[in-house]
Amino acid sequence: MTRSGWILLLLMMLAAAACRKPTLIGDDLIPPDDYLYSERQDTFSVFTTVLRDDSAVTSNNLFFPLGSLDEEEVGRSTASLYMQVNLPTNNLFLGNNPVLDSLVLVLDYAGLYGDSMAQHSFNVYKVIEPLYASKLYYSDSKVLTLPAAIGRKANFVPNLKDSVTVLGNTMPPQLRIRLTDQLGTEFTEGDTLKFLNDTTFTNFLNGLVVQPDTSGGHSSSMIIVNPYDANSGLTLYYHTDDADSLTAKFPFSGPKFGSYTHDYSGTPVWNYLTTDAPAAGDSVLFMQGLQGLKTKV
Repeated sequence: MTRSGWILLLLMMLAAAACRKPTLIGDDLIPPDDYLYSERQDTFSVFTTVLRDDSAVTSNNLFFPLGSLDEEEVGRSTASLYMQVNLPTNNLFLGNNPVLDSLVLVLDYAGLYGDSMAQHSFNVYKVIEPLYASKLYYSDSKVLTLPAAIGRKANFVPNLKDSVTVLGNTMPPQLRIRLTDQLGTEFTEGDTLKFLNDTTFTNFLNGLVVQPDTSGGHSSSMIIVNPYDANSGLTLYYHTDDADSLTAKFPFSGPKFGSYTHDYSGTPVWNYLTTDAPAAGDSVLFMQGLQGLKTKV
């Protein structure tokens, strides 16, 4: 028999040993002569243990989950997104006597996991400590924020199919959250030194975090966003003494990372996480994304 034939035979024998009953194909598939130098064993046991997965670096991600998820078997999960905001150009000049119209956080949609008709609610908070490009941020990382929300979008169903029209321009499907006029006015008023370069600007605004609001319960889906897209960023809408309907786009081109939480209490998987010895004869395995659960065999 050729080498490839022996490999095929070994795989078929392993598959056969995993069953106590004859397969639908039948035990006579392999002739008795081909079982030379082999022994069939079907009395071994396989034990598995459910473990919490290790944290993982999320500051290198290209796409980020955002939202909350309540699943019957594995509990409640949340995904937040921290982002540094940057200047579109050094020495940014907004014009003569700029006046705020609105300040909007924009994130392009990249996908969705779960129920596409589920409602979502998000809050935006101001980050008050620096985000560093040289630092690795993990799935359980957090940075300090101010307690008061500076933006909110509540009870909406994400539309990932239809474009949106903004000031006569057609834009791809996106999450849009209007931020407070207080923050927007800080962009248009005061010392213009903040627009000198990214260092002076991040001293003015370290960053933002978008968090799911679960005060009314968790959703049943998560959206996927792309903060790297050219349409993503903070968009300042304003006018001056000389022109109306002006915009300035502040991209999320600096450090960013996703932060995830999991709550397994009161769910079926909780018993597996709090039991040292696996139950004999149990056929249930658990695996979960976002650095949630893994199974050791």
